[in-house]
Amino acid sequence: MSINLIFNLVLLFISFLCILLIRVKLRNGTIMNSKLITIILIFCFLVFIFSAYQIVLLIK
Repeated sequence: MSINLIFNLVLLFISFLCILLIRVKLRNGTIMNSKLITIILIFCFLVFIFSAYQIVLLIK
């Protein structure tokens, strides 16, 4: 496997965990600054989509 594929898999996993953690905290109501959390959630979601797209391109 190439280094790029490994890097994108790690990035995909980290962004998935970030999205999961923020969703759990939002459900529990333990987050105060919702504007910052929304920005972080959008960024993590974009990173997730980008890394998944890169993995598909590398596999082809």
